Amino acid sequence: MAGFLTDLVKPCVEKLINGAIAESSYICCFTCIVKDFEEEKARLEVERTTFKQRVDVTTRRGEDVQAYARFWEEEAEKLIQEDTKTKQKCFFGFCCHCIWRYRRGKELANKKEQIKKIMETGKELAIGLPAHLPDVERYSSHHYIPFKSRKFKYKELLDALNDENNYIVGLQGMGGTGKTTLVKEVGKELKRSKQFTQVVDTTVSFSPDIKKIQDDIAGPL
Repeated sequence: MAGFLTDLVKPCVEKLINGAIAESSYICCFTCIVKDFEEEKARLEVERTTFKQRVDVTTRRGEDVQAYARFWEEEAEKLIQEDTKTKQKCFFGFCCHCIWRYRRGKELANKKEQIKKIMETGKELAIGLPAHLPDVERYSSHHYIPFKSRKFKYKELLDALNDENNYIVGLQGMGGTGKTTLVKEVGKELKRSKQFTQVVDTTVSFSPDIKKIQDDIAGPL
């Protein structure tokens, strides 16, 4: 019977002893805890700098920065600003040194683990999202008033685009006569009629910007 009770109580006693040792380490090993936290914080500062550079590159590319990336920066900044040199608070001139070391040591140990987790997250976090490129509606006027002479060209363009035998449809004319506006109105009609899944608007000049053309085409897709 005594052996049975011993086996029953032994795990509980061991658990209590291990817990007491772990809790007392916040007091006894306080200096080491502070040192470990400062080392992890220094690593986080390096990671924060690298992360900020990634954000800057994303912004220069014209991409949108994910909200979670901003949140990561804020959380990293809070941990970096943690001051381990804060003095213990006294109550009417009396300082309970052990209690303060225990609370502060436990707090810094937990924050050290937070730093490790946030560093792992930062390395894997995708920062940029492709910026939403404005569709044809944004560029065309909401107050478009067609001339009678344009109605025929408008219908002619729609008919040409409806003809499956046509692979390329062009519109020629002098500059400033409203060709671009007319084409965009046709594009709006094509979207409304759902004849095409996507209608893309881009500019191909005599010296074309290939990267911009590719972005204009890929953006709405």
